[in-house]
Amino acid sequence: MTIQPMFMIRRAASAFFPLLLLALMTSSGTAQIDRTRQPDAGPLPTAAFPPYEEFQLANGLKVFLVHDDRPSVTMRLLVRGGNGQDGNNLGTSDAVAELLTKGTRTRNADGFAEDADFIGARIGASTTADYLAVTATGLRRHFDVMLNLFAEAITQPTFNADELQKYVQEQTTGLKSARARVGFLADVAMNVVLFGRDNPYGAPPTEEMLQKLTPDMLRAYHAKFVVPANSTLAVVAGMTSAELKGKLEKAFSGWSGGAASPIPMPNFPARTGRRIVLVDRPNSVQSAIRVIGRGPKLDNPDFPKVQMMNSIFGAGAGLGNRLTMNLRETHAWTYSPGSAFDANLHTGWLEVQADVASNATDSAVGEILKEMDRMAKEPVAQDEFSRNQQSMIGTYLMSVASPDATANRVQSIEFYGRERDYFQKLVDRYNSTTPADIQRFANEYMPVDNVAIVVVGNAKELRSKLEQYGPVEVWTPEMKPVEAGTAGSGGKKVGDAKAAQTVWDRMVKAMGGAEKMRAVKTLSLSSKLLMGDMEAGTFKRTHVGPKKMRIVMNLGPTEVSMLTDGKRAWRNSPAGKELLEGEEAASLMEVAWLLPESRITEIGGTIALREEQTMEGKTVSVIDVNYPDGTTGTYYIDTKTNLPVAQQHGLFGLMKINGWTTVNGIKLPSAMAFTPEGAPTELKLTNMTYTLNGKVDESIFRF
Repeated sequence: MTIQPMFMIRRAASAFFPLLLLALMTSSGTAQIDRTRQPDAGPLPTAAFPPYEEFQLANGLKVFLVHDDRPSVTMRLLVRGGNGQDGNNLGTSDAVAELLTKGTRTRNADGFAEDADFIGARIGASTTADYLAVTATGLRRHFDVMLNLFAEAITQPTFNADELQKYVQEQTTGLKSARARVGFLADVAMNVVLFGRDNPYGAPPTEEMLQKLTPDMLRAYHAKFVVPANSTLAVVAGMTSAELKGKLEKAFSGWSGGAASPIPMPNFPARTGRRIVLVDRPNSVQSAIRVIGRGPKLDNPDFPKVQMMNSIFGAGAGLGNRLTMNLRETHAWTYSPGSAFDANLHTGWLEVQADVASNATDSAVGEILKEMDRMAKEPVAQDEFSRNQQSMIGTYLMSVASPDATANRVQSIEFYGRERDYFQKLVDRYNSTTPADIQRFANEYMPVDNVAIVVVGNAKELRSKLEQYGPVEVWTPEMKPVEAGTAGSGGKKVGDAKAAQTVWDRMVKAMGGAEKMRAVKTLSLSSKLLMGDMEAGTFKRTHVGPKKMRIVMNLGPTEVSMLTDGKRAWRNSPAGKELLEGEEAASLMEVAWLLPESRITEIGGTIALREEQTMEGKTVSVIDVNYPDGTTGTYYIDTKTNLPVAQQHGLFGLMKINGWTTVNGIKLPSAMAFTPEGAPTELKLTNMTYTLNGKVDESIFRF
């Protein structure tokens, strides 16, 4: 199969990464631990939120000084705006944040980085929906130099076109890689459900959005938002306010601008009742679940108590929360489920998340709803309540020692309209919380009949199962609704079996024709293997028709191979030789067929044309292939070139073809990319070279 290398390397990598993690986690001195028993709570640390002073510079910048006698200094500039204010120019604020330190009027990107490194300072910027933040941390004795760099990044960025192009290219590559992960798609879909697709808070990210960015757009955003009247500065340092003010006045003397930019209230969609959205990821073996409810805003005095309820429900450390005990310990459906109450300037919400095997999806949704309902209907036991109360207090008190956290908190008081003594009273608020409060907040924020349920997974398999919880909307991975009654990836429904055969025959012809393809008796492939943009090893595949195959992936000191002699399938790895069984073996032998597009009838497969949709900016026909053993695959075929742009298989996920080469009149992939489950980054095959009808020693296929 022309895109089989992705199948094989995905499975090999899926085996390799868990083995590596297991080796790192194993030690000879492991003690026996009773994982069913919570450890006894130790004494709480003693700490208090530090006092701070306020003053204003001549240019209108408000400054918060937190006294800290340690030898380091932390600065944080908070600019109202963030990516929620990008308007129609989505991605602008993120690009501004990235390029602030990538070139100023006196330093290029390399020069800025070298000068910061020379004094051991860390200077960078980031964005949220609400704000852009510029931070700097370094030693007190280098404060003057660090402050000059910090101020220069804020007031004199050049937004160099070449640096912007690099950024756009990196983000485009990262976006393509991220779309291969069910968790990323679930988070994007959650934002669309929460905020709507017609404003920056909820609009799905696209490559087209990134390509539209220009230096002038970044300069316009900077001129509007990054001004003193629209910003505050928090400094955590061991110096007096008079000393600090003198240094800041000098560093920011040339910085001015207009009044604070108003932050309009977005038109978020209203939602009542239960809503279920299923984002179709055909043939996916894993699903990502997000359950979304209401939540308090950050200026709500009860926010800390609601967070304590959430600690019991799904955020407590270790085995200290109910979601972990249920989904992980009791059912073994997922490793790290969780929940959080989050908020922006305008609204608050509850998010519950879990990534599970596809066949456990509907059951996991049911257990999440059951735990939410139990929080509302049953009082929390005193020992469970006390453990989480102590944990919340201890975690907060220990965090007071972090200058970064302190700078963030001081600025959040004014930014989100909190009481000035909000953090001084935080421990008291935790201590005054009662089990009755927990039940009251659960009834307010966790009503199971008023939630949105987002699932990313195989719509063909999951839609009917999820309908027990309510009507199901099916969306494409681009977050576009699918026609009613269609459980596929979206777009225009275009045909039946006859139409499928027409598309398939065009593909085979574009690849060189059935006669030439069936004349190939052996095929050998070698390529480079990259993790992200770093070379990681080599990949080799050897075929002898009709269905003998050997894959070898070499990752430096580690080598993993997968083989089939046409009857059996096995894997060789550092853990030893393993005979494969069941679906795993069947899938490996299905993809072992040599150039199977030309012999689908011989294989016994049937094809069906599902629809047309857009992928990678191209219109593609989606063909489902059903194999005799019950496994399935999907081809995404470019309607212009008639060549596949991607293929998906049950065990191996989405694999993209990024180039083609011609060998003996046959079109074969020259570059591929995919992201295995368990891999930290996208894997790529490049410099793919082939030998057709060469001599092969068939002893390599012996078990």
